[in-house]
Amino acid sequence: MRLNVADEVIQEPRGGAHRNVDMAVENLGKALRAHLDELLQMSPEEIQADRYERFRRLGAFEVTGSEPS
Repeated sequence: MRLNVADEVIQEPRGGAHRNVDMAVENLGKALRAHLDELLQMSPEEIQADRYERFRRLGAFEVTGSEPS
């Protein structure tokens, strides 16, 4: 999340998704619906611009403090 690689971390059920598949599927479905609802409010051009900016930022970082010697 800090590096802007992921949009969201989806909570796993206690003990892991393999122990409660139904809850894992429900949590994933809620997240997908929320993100799809957001995308449906955008025009294709807005989605394209958003994705372009997102991929341009991937792997980018900012150095703070003094310059290396």
